[in-house]
Amino acid sequence: MKPNKAIIQFGGLGTGTHQFEFEVTDKFFENLEYSEIKTANVLAQIELVKQNTVMSLNINISGTVALPCDRCMADFNLPIENSESLYLKHGDPSESNDTIIVLPQGETSVDLTTEIYELIAVSIPMRRMPDELGVTDHVCDPEVLKRINNMSVEEKPDEKKAGTDVWDELKKIKFNNN
Repeated sequence: MKPNKAIIQFGGLGTGTHQFEFEVTDKFFENLEYSEIKTANVLAQIELVKQNTVMSLNINISGTVALPCDRCMADFNLPIENSESLYLKHGDPSESNDTIIVLPQGETSVDLTTEIYELIAVSIPMRRMPDELGVTDHVCDPEVLKRINNMSVEEKPDEKKAGTDVWDELKKIKFNNN
C-alpha cells in the first residue's frame, strides 16, 4: 500500500465481516492538489461485510485536521468525526452513484482514497472560528486582533450629514436642469 492510498484487497477474503484501519496523515494529502488540508491525524476504520454478490462498507473517521482560523489565520487543530455507508458490487462501472461503487468484473481491490478524503472534507465547517467550534486550546494572536480592530472604518458624525446620500445628489442635478 502506498502511503497516500487507502486500498482494500477483498479478493480471497471469505464471506463475513472484516476490519481495516488506515492512518490518514500529512502524506495522504501530499498528492491531492485540490486539498486545502495539509496536516491531519485521522484514523479511518472500515468494516467490510462481504456477501456473495454485494459488499457493504461502513467507514468511520475520527481525529484532527489543522486549519487556519478565519479570524487570525493561525493554524488550530479541529477535531472531526464522521461516518458513511457504501456498497460494492461488480458490473458496469458507469452505474456507480453516491452510495454504490460498481467495479469491473474480476476486480479484487478497491481504492477508497477519494471517499475518505470527501468524508473528511465534509466534516469541516465553512466558518472556522475555534471558539465557536468548541476548540479551547487555541487563542487568537492579540497583535493580529489589534490590527484588525484598527482597520475598522469609523464614520465621523459630520460626514454623515455632509450629503453622502447618492439620491440627494441626483435630485440636485435633476432639479437644476429644469
